[in-house]
Amino acid sequence: MVIRILLRTLRLSVIPMILFLTALHLPAQDWKTIKTFQPAQTLHCIRFANDDVGYTVSSLYNGSNYNIHKTTDGGDTWTDQSSGYTATRFKDISIISEDTVLMCGNYGLVIRTFDGGGHWMADTVSPAGDHFFGICFVGHTGYVCGNSGAIYKTTDLGDNWTQVAPPFITAIEEIYFLDEDYGFICGLNFIYYTENGGATWLEPETFPGATANWWLRQFSFVDDSLGYVCGDIGQVYMTTDRGRNWEYLPNTGTQESLQAMIALDPFRLFACGFSGTVIQSFDGGEYWSTMTANSSQNFYSIDFTPGETGFICSHTGEVLRFDWPFSGINHYSEEKALTIYPNPATDRLYFNAKITSRYREVDLYNTSGQHMGIYHVNESLDISGLLPGAYILVFSGGGASPDRLFFVKQ
Repeated sequence: MVIRILLRTLRLSVIPMILFLTALHLPAQDWKTIKTFQPAQTLHCIRFANDDVGYTVSSLYNGSNYNIHKTTDGGDTWTDQSSGYTATRFKDISIISEDTVLMCGNYGLVIRTFDGGGHWMADTVSPAGDHFFGICFVGHTGYVCGNSGAIYKTTDLGDNWTQVAPPFITAIEEIYFLDEDYGFICGLNFIYYTENGGATWLEPETFPGATANWWLRQFSFVDDSLGYVCGDIGQVYMTTDRGRNWEYLPNTGTQESLQAMIALDPFRLFACGFSGTVIQSFDGGEYWSTMTANSSQNFYSIDFTPGETGFICSHTGEVLRFDWPFSGINHYSEEKALTIYPNPATDRLYFNAKITSRYREVDLYNTSGQHMGIYHVNESLDISGLLPGAYILVFSGGGASPDRLFFVKQ
């Protein structure tokens, strides 16, 4: 509880971001389908190396082996690549660079490319043929995990692999490392962490798991201390101390299985899952809102490019993209010392003297870019009539360049 209060205090005193707006759009859906691969195929993972180059991988059981797809223009067009396998599920992707990519899949397979997918090399890492579910690299050191407690480690970018003993024999859904030695595994209502590359595994001091029947699916860390994990029945947990303690975040607003999540910074979180579910938080997970998508399929993976374009892949071969309603985004500048408080707020939002002396007007938008009103800049703003959710204030007038701040209405 003390950790949570300290983090909340930090959020109230630091504005998440300032957005510089050059164009506003009103999308019909937050997430739009930009590609549907044919024949229909289950896309398990999507990852981007930079703003342009990304990969997604699928399962194919219909005789085709073009189950890897690559874009070099930010998702506008895709080229098909062959893994060499037609009846193998490839579950996860680790991108070292736009040309060096590794994927893991069924039957103990890890495939690698060093030329952007021109050639894929296959290695049977698990002699027992364990199905792999997760892969993670930090530099040349990488790990894969899978069923029956399978964990394997490489220190030479996949040329050689050694088996790592698990804490107990069970399916391991996800593996995630902060550095070469410090990492995490999760699965059926468990989290373990290691400080020595898997030589030993430790249980968190606190982890308020839901029940023994629900899976945890994916980790995402903002830095070495602050991280999240999502899972079934809308579960999201947070750690602020490098995974030694975890706190349940109860307000996701969904009971759907959350298959993947990503934390862009300490404030902005996104998660996706079954039945077309996408949720977002702008206050580090205290409050979540539902995003719209023009698909009701199960979503399995989410990623954002360095330029913060979002991508999701689905059970039926769809790729969806999210473009912020702003053409440029810059993060909060401490030099400007622009403060709104409290944040989150319930009835009234207050502005500090830097804002009231610098600007005359403030425009209110929701995060889809819809204009909600324009107001004179006074010391405070009445927000009691707004629905709960995330909003953007656009300050202008007075000769200063426009500035934008996020806030959350509870």
